[in-house]
Amino acid sequence: MDPVQPAPPWEMAELPPAERLARELNALTEVAKTLARALELPDLLHAALQTIITVLEPAQVGTVMLWDRASGLFRSTASIGFDEEALKQLGLQAGESITGKVYDDGRAVLLCTPEDVNQAMADMRPANRQVFARAAGTDSLPTCVLAAPITAGSQRFGVLVIETIAGHERFTEQDLPFLQTLADLIALAIDRARLELLADAVREQRQEERLRSELMAILSHELRHPLTAIKGYSTALLMEDVTFSPDQTREFLESIDSECDIMQTMISEILDSSLIDVDQLNIQREPMRLPQLVQDVAAESQRRTSLHRMVIDFPPEFPIVEADPHWMKPTRTGFGRYCGMCWIMPSSTRRRVV
Repeated sequence: MDPVQPAPPWEMAELPPAERLARELNALTEVAKTLARALELPDLLHAALQTIITVLEPAQVGTVMLWDRASGLFRSTASIGFDEEALKQLGLQAGESITGKVYDDGRAVLLCTPEDVNQAMADMRPANRQVFARAAGTDSLPTCVLAAPITAGSQRFGVLVIETIAGHERFTEQDLPFLQTLADLIALAIDRARLELLADAVREQRQEERLRSELMAILSHELRHPLTAIKGYSTALLMEDVTFSPDQTREFLESIDSECDIMQTMISEILDSSLIDVDQLNIQREPMRLPQLVQDVAAESQRRTSLHRMVIDFPPEFPIVEADPHWMKPTRTGFGRYCGMCWIMPSSTRRRVV
């Protein structure tokens, strides 16, 4: 009679179905609560991994490998049990190692023996193998691996990898659907973060469009003033039934020239502002005293009104600022150059500029 062969050390006594179900439901609840927290995506994934490693008993280390479109590589976004700084240097190509294969196949896998793990990782490039050994703190390959694709609908994000580095405990086939459910929860969190980024980009674009529309409205309003003046003076000079003295004619021509300069300045500002959109605006900063700048603005405004008196109000210790004089220099229109506050107090007929 042949002797009874002992069961392999990784064939553990399975938990009763009711106990396993309760454990998995509790784990899913904890992971879902973790992923609902208001954290940045890397911190969120790190917290979720910590929960998974805690509830999935054979697990010792784990990582979330996400596909980076810019570099064309899988990168570790969050990890537990690894040297995170070392693991960030790992860059797996499409189809490389366990991560690449699971991502391409689109289904969870269980590698429950060192031989299976070695075969799946046989195509890992030498540089990546060195990085992995440094991050794991050992040259030995994992003894057991669970890996599941992270997908949400048609969106494929990466792979959730859970590993046992040492010891005889192993994952089982019953852990596969559980891990895939966890990966699906992570995928929903990643997709939510992706949609939030898209929503932020749309809001920023709409804000830019709104500001651009306001800019064009201001431009149209501001352009009317010099155009009206130029049209009025030139029409007057062309009138055949009115004779102007040489001094009046010169005054009209000087006014036309002045208004043309204003229009030229406004158009130049529009062209300069377009450079902002392509990050080519050249700013030459130098020390400036804002009180003096505001005093010049107030003096210019005071010349246009006799109904109000401008009062400059700055604290004595107001600091010197670094700014570009070209963009801070006041103009008659003030178009696009500076902003501030003007308090109008009718009872005292004063304007306080701050």
